[in-house]
Amino acid sequence: MPKDSFGGWGATLVDSLDTLWIMDLRDEFDIAVNAVYNNISFETTTTNPISVFETSIRFLGGLLSAYDLSGDDRLLSKARDVGDMLYKAFDTPSRLPIPKWDFHAAERGDKQSDPTGLLLAELGSHAMEFTRLSLLTKDPKYYETIACITDLLSKTQIKTKVPGL
Repeated sequence: MPKDSFGGWGATLVDSLDTLWIMDLRDEFDIAVNAVYNNISFETTTTNPISVFETSIRFLGGLLSAYDLSGDDRLLSKARDVGDMLYKAFDTPSRLPIPKWDFHAAERGDKQSDPTGLLLAELGSHAMEFTRLSLLTKDPKYYETIACITDLLSKTQIKTKVPGL
């Protein structure tokens, strides 16, 4: 039985956008962008919980990189949709994201708790995507969302076994 661990949002399609552009496959790129823009909705999901990390790097990162290469505003629009959806995963008392996020509970408005364990890669990778989204949309909320992560990393780096690393 097939399994989709990426929300039902066409991860391979989004992952391929920047490659299509780089390979100068403009017709295929336009077909793919049309498919993403017209057929993918980040307002629903077939997977629950979703990985906030994977969604951020694959969908938000994929859409932003394809937008940066092509300038196609449809991609920035979809990136904003992903950013708005992921923004809700940071609605915790500590403002740290929930790694395996219950999309449907958040949609119902259920109160979200602080995550109990986070990987550095999961935390750190959000900085690039959310900062870029803020720069492109001129909406500071995305950057402000991850600022607590960068502040936390900055405060704790000197206390690690290898200070400053």
